[in-house]
Amino acid sequence: MQITEIVGEYPLAALSGIAATALMFWVLRGMVPMLAYRQRRLAWHLAAAAVLLMAGGAGRSIYWEGLSIVFDGEARRAIRGAFGGMNVNLAFNAMLIWSGLHWLKVLHLLIPEDERPGWSMWAAPCWPSRTLWPSALEALRDLWKSRRR
Repeated sequence: MQITEIVGEYPLAALSGIAATALMFWVLRGMVPMLAYRQRRLAWHLAAAAVLLMAGGAGRSIYWEGLSIVFDGEARRAIRGAFGGMNVNLAFNAMLIWSGLHWLKVLHLLIPEDERPGWSMWAAPCWPSRTLWPSALEALRDLWKSRRR
């Protein structure tokens, strides 16, 4: 038996998809219970963002790589046709967009409480300088320099 008989025509993509999916499910296992902590807004938004990101990523990985492992070409085409082919990515992308909104809220909630009223969740990624790139690049440079010491 050859490896292509087990994992399809693209063995590296299929094997990396299995590893990615397994890791996403493991993160989901840790994050789903955190959804119960709705009163702790930061924890809840972090969990929601991670759950949506992991579920969207795992779903996409299963749909594209998983089907390649389990089914032959004709069966894959039939299954994908039944789910709308590429249009299934609308569902995965919706989950990723929803996740992104929660990540923005996490960034907003990480701003110190006394400064938070002056920031929206849309501007939160730019905190504390209100500029798009320079402070982020400077912060990365400073972090890199501090790690080298």
